[in-house]
Amino acid sequence: MFGIDVGETAVKRARDAGITAQVDNGQSTTDAVLQWSRGRGADAVIICASSKSSAIALRAAELCRDRAVVVVVGDVGLDLERAPFYERELSIRFARSYGPGRYERSYEEWGGLPAGYVRWTENRNFESILDLIASGRLVVKDLVTHHFAIAEADRAYELMSNGSEPYLGIVLTYPDSEPERPSVEKTSQQSGSGIGWIGAGNFSGGTLLPHSATQASPIS
Repeated sequence: MFGIDVGETAVKRARDAGITAQVDNGQSTTDAVLQWSRGRGADAVIICASSKSSAIALRAAELCRDRAVVVVVGDVGLDLERAPFYERELSIRFARSYGPGRYERSYEEWGGLPAGYVRWTENRNFESILDLIASGRLVVKDLVTHHFAIAEADRAYELMSNGSEPYLGIVLTYPDSEPERPSVEKTSQQSGSGIGWIGAGNFSGGTLLPHSATQASPIS
């Protein structure tokens, strides 16, 4: 496996885990991949990134051997040029999150897809990963770079927003016991209403919150 990233922190973590990795420097990185693959190019390139730019997918084509596969895991732009993919007859595939059974109501709510027909469902994928972590064969501890108490969650979001220092996984920790909440009595001076929002991830921050803001109306 050959890992490529635009940040030195992620590359260092991959190297520490025993993976050949390099910060992407264009042609010199392409040359390194060719040397690593004995001049053929990669059998498959897995794109795990998030960007509106199509440059990432086009970059993947440069690393492929003839008739290789490009697997899109992340959310990247796909305004592609024909030539790079046609000349090497590349295949593009999309990996749906979690595996077979994802978005299938009969599976997610009622647990269909028996193992004899579909071996690696999303739940069995999770089971396998948890078993590997429990046995120590899969180490993920080094993927967490920061810990914040839940009361300091704003510092975690600030770190992600301004990129003041390198980070990978960020863990929010909760107190052992929940502090007693002061009672709130509504008085005649209070008016209007408020909404609490928990979990401002990519989908919430990019889709739900902006939509809610534009659709909100005063409540009398």
